[in-house]
Formats: sequence, C-alpha cells, structure tokens
Amino acid sequence: MSVYEADALKITAEANHHGLTVCFLGKSDRRHPATVLTPWFEDLMPLLSNQRVHVDFCSFEYMNSSSFMPIFQFLQEAARTATEVRVTYDQSKDWQRLSFSSLSTLASGWTNFQIEAQ
Repeated sequence: MSVYEADALKITAEANHHGLTVCFLGKSDRRHPATVLTPWFEDLMPLLSNQRVHVDFCSFEYMNSSSFMPIFQFLQEAARTATEVRVTYDQSKDWQRLSFSSLSTLASGWTNFQIEAQ
C-alpha cells in the first residue's frame, strides 16, 4: 500500500485481486497542490502499468480549483499507462457532480476510461 497524507488530504493506493484502487479522502485545499501531488502521482505511475485501476472519489470531501489540474493530469496519465481506469464519485455532492461532469467531457476520447456516479 502506498499512502499520501498531508494537511486534510489522504490518498491511498492499494493492490487487490481486481487491480489497483486509489482512494481520495478528506480535502485538497492547498494553494499550490501540484507541488506535492505531482511527485506522489509520478511515484505511483509504475504501479498502474498494465493494471485495472479504480479511482474512488466518493469519500473526497472537497477539492479547490487548484487541485483539479494535477488530479486531471494524474487521471490522463493513468489512462495512458493502465489497461482500464474506472472513476467513481458521489453524485449527491454538488461539487463532485460538476467536477466529474467536466472531467467526463475532457476525457471523452480516452477509450479505456469510464466515470460512474454512485
């Protein structure tokens, strides 16, 4: 298991019999989150290679606008590296519904990528 934890944000990456599950918990509200998230995401990439990846945002409480781009870039790179990427989010959270609607549009050409509301 790989864990990133700082401030109010925790991200876990755990291998299981389905592939790899990456789970976002808490809040990402740093002013410049890419400075800490991007290096962790880069370290995680070799684990995604040829794996089925589930990225779970259901317990993610908040993400500021500065956090969107490094997370989007992580998902984009995951779609290039993994055999399949499935994203789940909590549709009862307005900010998640809006963010993942935008992501769905941006990722429409990624053939091995799917987004599911829970």
